[in-house]
Amino acid sequence: MRIYARKLFPHDISHEISVTTSIVSDFFGGNTQLPFVGKSSGAQGTVQINSATDPRFGGDCKAILAQEGDADVDDLIIIRELKNLYEMELIKKTDPRYGQIINLLGDERHTVITVDGSMDAALTEDELANKLKELYDQYQAYPGMLLFGLRYGDYISENGFKYATLCAKAGISKSYAREIYKGRKLVPFVAERNEIGALTEIPDDSEEEPMYEVKYEDFIEGGKNVIYYGTPGCGKSFYVENDLLGNVDEKFKYRTTFYLDYTHTDFVGQLMPIVKREKDLDGNEKEYVSYKFIPGPFTIALEKAYTNPKENVYLIIEEINRGNAAGILGDLFQLLDREKPGNKKNRPVGQSEYDIDKVDVTNYLRDEKGILLPNDKLFLPSNLTLIGTMNTSDQNVSTLDTAFKRRWQMEKLNNVFKDDHPYKKYYIPGTSVSWELFVNKINEKIVGDDQIGVNAEDKQIGPFFIERASLDVNANEKNTERQRAFAYKMLEYLWSNVSKYGRPSWFKGDPKTLDKLVENFEKDGVGIFEGDIFKDESDGLQMPSDNGQKE
Repeated sequence: MRIYARKLFPHDISHEISVTTSIVSDFFGGNTQLPFVGKSSGAQGTVQINSATDPRFGGDCKAILAQEGDADVDDLIIIRELKNLYEMELIKKTDPRYGQIINLLGDERHTVITVDGSMDAALTEDELANKLKELYDQYQAYPGMLLFGLRYGDYISENGFKYATLCAKAGISKSYAREIYKGRKLVPFVAERNEIGALTEIPDDSEEEPMYEVKYEDFIEGGKNVIYYGTPGCGKSFYVENDLLGNVDEKFKYRTTFYLDYTHTDFVGQLMPIVKREKDLDGNEKEYVSYKFIPGPFTIALEKAYTNPKENVYLIIEEINRGNAAGILGDLFQLLDREKPGNKKNRPVGQSEYDIDKVDVTNYLRDEKGILLPNDKLFLPSNLTLIGTMNTSDQNVSTLDTAFKRRWQMEKLNNVFKDDHPYKKYYIPGTSVSWELFVNKINEKIVGDDQIGVNAEDKQIGPFFIERASLDVNANEKNTERQRAFAYKMLEYLWSNVSKYGRPSWFKGDPKTLDKLVENFEKDGVGIFEGDIFKDESDGLQMPSDNGQKE
């Protein structure tokens, strides 16, 4: 399959379009009466090649071109060699395909492009590399790479050859592999579909990144897997975002949250059906379903790490124990083993010990993002750190089995108020007890409660368990709305998770329902707790009850 590309000059607009004698001989076979059809308009006629010494397109050429659109200087005409027919199309400068084709022309006005999807004889890797070098030298790199991909791209793919390997054998930069790939994507544009051909458009690759070859040794070291855990409200997310990664540029941070229905494909990505539309020569729009890989947060973070080997990249997994973590990671589990200092492979410390075959991801990275991985295998680079957070009191923490946790560094956050805590001196609504004092006293009672058992420490509350808006700025304010908001969050947790098997030892009057407990709190404040744990504290005493007496 061949096409003839011609750039229009000012003289071509006002006069007949010129053509070289070699084109007349090689492309049109020396014929002077040529049946033509317009690709978009369907207009047909006979194009006559006038003058043997200075050949020009005469006859119906200009009439058919006029049906295709208003031709301007520097626009392109494309003539395809079909069965017993030539098809002409006008490519405007605004057309997304224009840049691709103009690169094939270079400084020339004419070129003939041959697409040979089926080789006359099988080509070896060395023979393909030689052809690549010939086109590289002949067309000054970039146009030659497009043309090579156009001619041999399908053959290369079908026979398992690698663009980057061919570049290396040809003695040129592997980065040109991306341009070969672009050339291959031009094939549908010049391919014959029917007698006339309902042809697809060239994808707009103008914003695609150049081919990027990933090398193990290029990465900085230090990547790890770490889980920060602690009591509910101890500030895990706040610590990760502000203390740990506060100085990290947002473009190098990615965050996701595991939950019960979260899946491997949510995390990694999946093939999704996409409806595409195209028009045939009659103007009828047709729909067809195509499939495209849509990356998940893991693949997006991995791409960033691969293409920025000297930058640390972080993937934060909030609530890592709320989903089936082992199932969500799936075969990525193998990547969690990281290289240690002095490893036998001389890989960077923090890189995956083992690479895995993950075809959907490696194909996406190569074909969509131009990233070539060593041996086409997936690995965690040593600049990518995985950070998980989780509560110790969650009932489903057991889903993190020993094999899983062994591959993570576990760090418990201390459950203490820091000096810069923004609202530790705010007050429990309707009382003179500060939030800091309340937390410390409640936690003392939790860890000393024999009925809770060995998990008492995990039931403690953290400094950020309650948000600022649920507390009072001043002592002994009377705001029923804030009291109820505080009660249904704080007291509900104590009622359902902490005192479940020993409520009489926690609450005065042995309330039988949470609603009764909240009602008592609205009346008596922190005086609802057994043992008068807030009596005679420096923050002040409990606010007066309705009968005017202090607790």
